[in-house]
Amino acid sequence: MEPTTMLAASVAISSVTQILGGISAKKEAELNAYQLKTDSILNQVRASQMAEQRLRDYDQATSTNLAAFAAAGRDIGSDRSVKAFLEAEKGKLAEDISRAGTQTELERLQSMQAMATERRKGRTALAVSILNAADTASSGYYDYKSVQK
Repeated sequence: MEPTTMLAASVAISSVTQILGGISAKKEAELNAYQLKTDSILNQVRASQMAEQRLRDYDQATSTNLAAFAAAGRDIGSDRSVKAFLEAEKGKLAEDISRAGTQTELERLQSMQAMATERRKGRTALAVSILNAADTASSGYYDYKSVQK
C-alpha cells in the first residue's frame, strides 16, 4: 500500500473514531440524565408515600389518644388541655409534611441540575470530538500534501 493511501486511511479512521467517541459520550450522558430523572421521580413517590404514612400514623395516634382521654373520663369536647394537645399534634403533622415536601423539592431541583449538567457534558464531548476530528483531518490533509510534493 502506498504511503499516501495509508496516511489518508489513518486520518479517516482516526477522525471517524473521534466522532464515534463523542457520539458514545453523548449517548452515555443522556442515559445518565434519564437515570437521574427516574431517581427523582422515585424520590417524589417515596416522599408522597411517607407523607401518607405520617398522616395515617397521626390519625391512628389521635384515635388512640382520644380513646385514652375518654377512658380517663376527660371531656374531649371542652377540656382545654386535650384541645391543646390535639392542636400541638396537628401542628407537628403539618410541620413534618411541610419539611418533607421542602426536602423533596430541593432534591428534585438538584436532580434537574444534575440532569442538565450530564446533558451539557454529552453535548460538549460530542462538539470536542468533532473539533478534534476536524483538526486530525486538516493535519492529515497537510501531511498528505507535504508527502505528495
